[in-house]
Amino acid sequence: MEAQKPLEQETPETTPQEAPTATIPQPESTPAANPEADPIPEEMDASPESPAKKTAGKLAALIGGGIVAVLGIFYLVLCIVSASHGTILGRTDVMGVDMSGLTVPQAQERWQQEGQAVCQTAQLPLTVDGETAGQVSLWELGVSVTPETAAQLAYDAGHSGHFLENGWSLLRSWFRETSLTPPWTADDAALQEKAAELAEQLDMAAVDGACRLEQGKEDGFLVTVPKNGRKIDLPRLTDALRAALAAGTLEPVTCAYEVVEAKPVDFDAFAEAYATAKNASYNAAADQVEEGTVQVTFDAAAAQKLVAQAQPGQEITVPAQIQQPKVSKAALEKVLFRDVLASCTTYVSGAWGRIQNVRKAAQNISGTVLNCGDQFSYNDAIGPTTADYGFYAAPGYVGGKTVDVYGGGVCQVSSTLYYATLKADLEIVMRYCHQYAPGYIKWGCDATVYDGFPDFIFANNTDYPIKIVTYWNDNNVTVEILGTKVDDSYVEMVSETVDVIPWETVYEETDELAPGEKQEIQTPYTGYVVQTWRNVYAGDGSLLSSTFEATSNYESRDQIIRIGKAKP
Repeated sequence: MEAQKPLEQETPETTPQEAPTATIPQPESTPAANPEADPIPEEMDASPESPAKKTAGKLAALIGGGIVAVLGIFYLVLCIVSASHGTILGRTDVMGVDMSGLTVPQAQERWQQEGQAVCQTAQLPLTVDGETAGQVSLWELGVSVTPETAAQLAYDAGHSGHFLENGWSLLRSWFRETSLTPPWTADDAALQEKAAELAEQLDMAAVDGACRLEQGKEDGFLVTVPKNGRKIDLPRLTDALRAALAAGTLEPVTCAYEVVEAKPVDFDAFAEAYATAKNASYNAAADQVEEGTVQVTFDAAAAQKLVAQAQPGQEITVPAQIQQPKVSKAALEKVLFRDVLASCTTYVSGAWGRIQNVRKAAQNISGTVLNCGDQFSYNDAIGPTTADYGFYAAPGYVGGKTVDVYGGGVCQVSSTLYYATLKADLEIVMRYCHQYAPGYIKWGCDATVYDGFPDFIFANNTDYPIKIVTYWNDNNVTVEILGTKVDDSYVEMVSETVDVIPWETVYEETDELAPGEKQEIQTPYTGYVVQTWRNVYAGDGSLLSSTFEATSNYESRDQIIRIGKAKP
């Protein structure tokens, strides 16, 4: 049996909200449908809308329309209220100063009371390489906001729009805060001055690499790892501050800078400075004893590696061997110039000018201090032997002849000093004997000098400072060497004449004298070759050492006699 086809039925009238499609159900007596027949459309299966549903839909539409109308009326009232409202909206502040509910004059008064403090506390962060390096207040940059500006800004936040927009502003103020930032007006002169101050504060001096010793530290020395510095770019900082104020925000201001290169660690110079231990010394100018220096031995390559691994600006320890000096400051202070190491006295004769020159030279060297290892130059000590320096013309040897020269006689002081240094067992660096054997001191123990060259130089080879002191007494000049004796040894100079060179008489005829009359115009000197030894004895007289000191070659000088020619 074929299935019945559904009958079409006119769709009842529906409201705009609902428009369902109705279908006619099959009669109960209708046999089961043929499974092969077309299915009944799903939309045809709905039943017709009831009158109750139609009524509910209409009611909902009426309620929705009413609500919209009420809201519209409410918003209209808000707009009217906002338009007639003469105060600043609620929950409104200017840079944190609450202006809610105030009239414009009231807002001006409040800003007058609190606004300056706000500008003083509002800070612009300053950053260097992305990290906060400081801050500056708006007040310091010369920023000022007038009460009129602040009050008007707060008022306009809810009253500057059109009629409907102002109503919305009023509604929004009930639920959300409004924070305002007024336009900032800065005193550019104040800004530039503060920028210069900030640049100076943010500048960072370079930390140069350095080595130093620490008192009592025996396992090594301290090294400062170099760290580059920075120089803030003032023009760029000034422009950045201006830009930040123009933007009206408190966003961080980036400070540009130039790198200041730090000096590297100079291990070579440090090693040279502490290559040997130096004993405590005496500072004559300050009249005080100063601490000596240690000897430092270390591996420079390993030290460089430690520096490379350390943080810039860090202070690290470099392992080293530290050797202390033999004589400390405390020890030297107890024995400074305690003993007379040696002395020598010679008698001064001759012309007045010669005697004055000897006294002048002795005065010039008196008080000279030599610390351990120092050298003494006689020529440097007495200065130029000229009239400008207080010396006189007196007999001296020039080219084998006896002539008047400025400074004639100063060799007697150098010779007296030389003999004292030998007896003090000091080191002789430079010494020359006279052309002719002197008559005021032991042969082989003299020292000749002349401006520039030759010079007499000796060194202080003791562990303690020494001082030269001279005395003048009844035409006797005495040279003392003060220092510190560490034992009871003493020195004696032993000399031997190994050769004698005789002089001859030379006659020169002249018409200036009567026939047969004689006149000696050059005195003769015998020549000698003298060898000297420095013998060091212990306090009990036993010989400790005998050292060859020098060979002195004194020339001979012939006697010259003028004789008057015989008449023809």
